Amino acid sequence: MEMYKNEMLKRKLDEDFINLINDERTRLLQVRSPWMMEDISDHIRDWFKEFYEKTGNFHPYPDPVKKGTVLVVIDETMTPMEFQQSLGKKPLTKAEKKKIRDKEKKDKRRKREKEKLIKMKEAKRRKKLRDAGIIDVGYELTASKAIENIEETMKKYAKDWRNVDEYLNKNHDPIKDWVTEEELAKIHQEVRGLVIFQKLL
Repeated sequence: MEMYKNEMLKRKLDEDFINLINDERTRLLQVRSPWMMEDISDHIRDWFKEFYEKTGNFHPYPDPVKKGTVLVVIDETMTPMEFQQSLGKKPLTKAEKKKIRDKEKKDKRRKREKEKLIKMKEAKRRKKLRDAGIIDVGYELTASKAIENIEETMKKYAKDWRNVDEYLNKNHDPIKDWVTEEELAKIHQEVRGLVIFQKLL
C-alpha cells in the first residue's frame, strides 16, 4: 500500500513539475523574448560597428558550429588589434609549420622526462621511508578529470542548495527559480538562433 502511495505521489510531482516548466516557459516567451531579441541584435550590431570603426574591416562572422555569436558575448573573438595583425601576417610555409610542430614535440618530451624524474625521486624517498618502518603519510591524491568533476559537482550542489530549506518544503514542490533560470537559458539560445538567422538573410 505504501509503495502504491509513493508511486502515485511521484507521478503527481512529475506532472506538477512538467506543468510548471510549460507555464514558466510560456510566461517567459511572452514577457522576455521580445526584449531578448532586441538586446541580442543591438549587441551584435554594436560589436560589428566597433570592430569596423577600429579596423576599417569586418570581423568574419563567428562560426555557428563553434557557438556562433555566443563567442561575442563571452568575449572569445579576436580583438581589433589581433585581427589587424592576422591580416598583416603571411601564411606559414610547410617548413615553418613543421619547425613549430617539432619544437612543440621536443617541449612535450622534455616536460614528460622532467615529470618522470620528479616521480622517480619521490618514489625513492617513499621507499626509504617504508624500509625505515615509517608509514607512507606523504601520499597525495593526484588530480584527475574524474576528481575535478566531482569537486565541481560538489561546489555546484553547495551553491544551488545553500538558500533552499527542504524542511519547509513538505509538499516537495519544484523550486521555481531553478526552472525559470533553466528555461530562460534555453529561450535565450533559441532567440539568439533566430536573430542570427535573420541577420544572415
